[in-house]
Amino acid sequence: MLLGIFNSDDDKDDTAASSGDEADEILAELKKKQAELRALSHQNAIMLRHLHKQAKEELQSQELKKKMAAADAEVSGHPPGKSVRSKKFESDLGKI
Repeated sequence: MLLGIFNSDDDKDDTAASSGDEADEILAELKKKQAELRALSHQNAIMLRHLHKQAKEELQSQELKKKMAAADAEVSGHPPGKSVRSKKFESDLGKI
């Protein structure tokens, strides 16, 4: 009977040690995933800055194109958006 009590305590000790090992494994996995998420977050921040810069440049380019179209229209007397080029010029341009 005494042997049975020690065996059940030993089982509890084994279970506690096993639980500790599992907790260590879980903690290690969580730390690994956290490091992966930090790296991914860093990459996302870099990409976001890059895309923001490109968007600003594209907006500036569009503004310049609008100003150029307005200046062309003012000089040529044609409303913006209408082609000032002749059809002959465009067909000759296509041959090049």
